[in-house]
Amino acid sequence: MEPPDPTWWRPELHAPWFHITADGQITCETWTDAPADRARWRLGNCFQTRAQAEHARATIREAFRRWRQHEA
Repeated sequence: MEPPDPTWWRPELHAPWFHITADGQITCETWTDAPADRARWRLGNCFQTRAQAEHARATIREAFRRWRQHEA
């Protein structure tokens, strides 16, 4: 059984949106409702603005830094 869809913002078809790539870059895409679009959205890696994506990236980097400090 699939978990329910998240309740956060989801782009309209053909609307621009931003996500963080695997190497930490921020990319603007056009929403096509492709499987990759939906996967990023379900993960929470789907933002209305570049500023939101930049803030999320900084938060993620800080979480990684903290995790690495406790790992050592």
